[in-house]
This record gives sequence, structure tokens and C-alpha cells, in this order.
Amino acid sequence: MSESMRDFLREAQGGPRRMGLIPPRMHGAIGLSIRGDSTEGAVEEWQICLHEGTVTVRQGGERSDLVISADKAVFDRIARGETRVTSALYRNDIQIEGDMRLLMMVSRIFPGPRESVQRR
Repeated sequence: MSESMRDFLREAQGGPRRMGLIPPRMHGAIGLSIRGDSTEGAVEEWQICLHEGTVTVRQGGERSDLVISADKAVFDRIARGETRVTSALYRNDIQIEGDMRLLMMVSRIFPGPRESVQRR
């Protein structure tokens, strides 16, 4: 599992990857705007493109159908599976603009939290 969002995205770069959880009919571009910590202050832009069940990741801030903005620490927790994208939205840790249907697809790309299961 990746330690940071940057690591997660770099591992996913390099060409389209088939992901069984992305429906083939879902198309769109999702922009990630990652705000650096207070010492960096810069914004890092990434784009995740969905096309016919495949996911392509590239660095850069091109036009997107959905833009998700958050601090680096929030994105890192999402990449490590410590929080879900939708949970971060409900807590107002991320800001979104654009096509909400794509937000549900983003949730399928990142690992979810490890949940404890108690057998009864």
C-alpha cells in the first residue's frame, strides 16, 4: 500500500489499467488538486481519466469533469486507506466541483479503510 497520494499516483502512471470496479460506460476526467503543507505552499495537479473501464493517471492540471481539492495530508490518508473519499467530503476535508457521478468512481479507485471484523 502506498504511503502517500503522490506515491499512489506515480505507481498508477504509465498507461491504461483495467479496473473491474469501473463500469465500461463511465467516462470522464477527474482532477486532483493537492495543496502542499504550510512549508511548501504549492499545489500539485494530477488527472485520472476513466475510459471504457480503464484508468489512466497523468500529472498535470488539464480540463477535468470533476475537480477534487484538499490538503496533502487528507489525500495521503485516502491513499493509505485510512479514510474514504466520501467520508472526507462529509467531513468537509475535501472540496469538489463538477460531475458528482465521477466522485463515486474515485471511491472505487483508492483502497478503503481496513475494517475490523468481529466473528460472533
